[in-house]
Amino acid sequence: MFGRPKTTKKLEAHFYVDSSGEKCDRDELLEENRDGWYVVQFYIGGGFNPLVVAVGTCSARGFHQPDVSGAAGTLREWLEKSSRFDELEESEEGGYELPEELFWEVLTEDTE
Repeated sequence: MFGRPKTTKKLEAHFYVDSSGEKCDRDELLEENRDGWYVVQFYIGGGFNPLVVAVGTCSARGFHQPDVSGAAGTLREWLEKSSRFDELEESEEGGYELPEELFWEVLTEDTE
């Protein structure tokens, strides 16, 4: 997964997905964040209005950093489950994968 890692203080997305891969609302994801989980916002597609999906995730192997690759896996599964195949690329094995260039930001705090 390629991308431009950045941080953000504002959680604004089209869709919110909790750490278990279920669609949730913004407040539920912020609650996970307050409970010590991380939130990664992914920007899918080019142009001025990419699809923005915020995904909850745990820390990466206990290093007090977000598990971005785990969040990306949750995002891919959610896109497949919700039939958003236009946002995915077909893999050589016949399945689907995230676009090669995927931009993301980690929520540091929400200023609501």
